[in-house]
Amino acid sequence: MKNNLLLLMTLFLSIVILAACNTAEEPTTEPASDSITADSDINNNAEEKEPPITNEEQEEPKTDSEEVKPEISYTSNNEEQTESTTSVDSEKYTIQTIEGFSLTAEEPGKDVLYYEKDDSIFMRIEYATVNDTTFDDLVANTEETMSAINEEYETFDFKTYHDENKLTNSAAYKTNFEDEEVLMVVYEKDDSLVRLTIYDHAKYDLSDAFIKMGLSIQPK
Repeated sequence: MKNNLLLLMTLFLSIVILAACNTAEEPTTEPASDSITADSDINNNAEEKEPPITNEEQEEPKTDSEEVKPEISYTSNNEEQTESTTSVDSEKYTIQTIEGFSLTAEEPGKDVLYYEKDDSIFMRIEYATVNDTTFDDLVANTEETMSAINEEYETFDFKTYHDENKLTNSAAYKTNFEDEEVLMVVYEKDDSLVRLTIYDHAKYDLSDAFIKMGLSIQPK
């Protein structure tokens, strides 16, 4: 009987010990703070967006040397020419001149633009305003001058110049002496009245160039 009781007590103690072992709390492990920080940094870096790369080039501002210079296109001896121009000041106006031409004062109200290679090729410029005279009076005086040069003078087709330059009024005449040509132009634009007298030669044929320069006149 005692032996049976001892056996029961031994079994009971064994069960208690096993139960205590099974119910013991298992240790929990937490990631190190350094590991958490590192993971966070990786995630943050992955979420950052880099600026897009484009192939578009920004337009750089033009320097003074790159600015477009004014030009005049004209026909000479059946060839089209395009030349850059320089602004030249007279007493009452400015004019765009092609290289190789010079402006000089002749007398008050009159200037001469001449061809440097041959100064017998030139254009006399007479500048006035609508307060000084009228277009009709200037045309009448021009016709008298042309008649004195050659009674057989003729009108010169000035329509293309008139339209391209939006002139208020214009009139043009010409006469020829063998290879020489005299051309007179009167035009009104805004408040300006201008008369151009051109002496040209077939060798140079610069009448178109002179007219284009004469039409570039702007009052000061």
